[in-house]
Amino acid sequence: MGRVPVLLADTSFAVVDVETTGFSPINGDKIVEIAVVRLSADTTEEYVTLINPLRDVGPVHIHGLTAEDVAEAPMFQEIIGDLLELLADAVLVAHNVRFDRDFISAELSGAGVFLPAIPSLCTLELAYRLEPAIANHRLATCCASAGVDYYAKHSALGDARAEADLLRRYLLKAETAGLTTLETLGCLPLVFPTADWPHLERTGRRTMRTGDGTGVDVPYLARIVASLGTVASSECLAPYLDLLDRALEDQQVTEAEADALRTTAIQWGLTMEDTASGHHAYLQSLVAAAVQDGRVTSVERRELEVATRLLAIDSSILHAMLVRGMEDPG
Repeated sequence: MGRVPVLLADTSFAVVDVETTGFSPINGDKIVEIAVVRLSADTTEEYVTLINPLRDVGPVHIHGLTAEDVAEAPMFQEIIGDLLELLADAVLVAHNVRFDRDFISAELSGAGVFLPAIPSLCTLELAYRLEPAIANHRLATCCASAGVDYYAKHSALGDARAEADLLRRYLLKAETAGLTTLETLGCLPLVFPTADWPHLERTGRRTMRTGDGTGVDVPYLARIVASLGTVASSECLAPYLDLLDRALEDQQVTEAEADALRTTAIQWGLTMEDTASGHHAYLQSLVAAAVQDGRVTSVERRELEVATRLLAIDSSILHAMLVRGMEDPG
């Protein structure tokens, strides 16, 4: 049995953010940092810790963490009890909640813990509904538009705090628009699991980050991705395009990565046509951003070819887009 919330004011929200070794748990990527900001009535509880993934830490230029930073951090299975208590009887919230939920579920199942379906709410999808006209719907842009302070980007606690503040603003904005229930906000499922919720003892283990990645060189493709405007007009495609951002930022393009993208698209309910049109629109946006300065160097061209391979688009299409873009960069 479960409980169906009646009033938003009586609902607890567990706003989560994970920093990871890559974009896909399907491909073996792991969590290297996790934060939860739990909002309940008039109280706020925060939890954050680094996680030792027992493998390479992945793109340091994104999360700012090194192997040395996480060497003495707890393994994920050591903090499961703490995490379960924070998530219990709350709506799971994130900016692209499918991404964070998939990683948490994969880590839990790898430790032999299986959660029932968790009511989830996505601030990325809410942004498309509540602020359709902003330049793009990345977290930083949404925060700027909503007047939310956002300082520690790509740290789990910094992101989770920003997402929690953004959620507060969006709930007020939604109420003004007549969206006053979890159902109208797009939360799924609507029933909180109770009897089947696993319980493990809290360990209290946590390791805080000390660095922020300042001074790490950001690759060209990651800089281009950060400059993109809105690619999709549909909130349904938005989470997948956000995943493409993450995939291209980490600079790792292999056949396994491409397979993971395809599998994720299917799991998230996208058709082949949805995926193909999204990939084409995304590459077009990359090209448009690349030609803004009127030139594309050989190095930049190679980076765009990397993106084209990951998106499973023929290189001739990239060439045609570049030619058109250089002829009419505006």
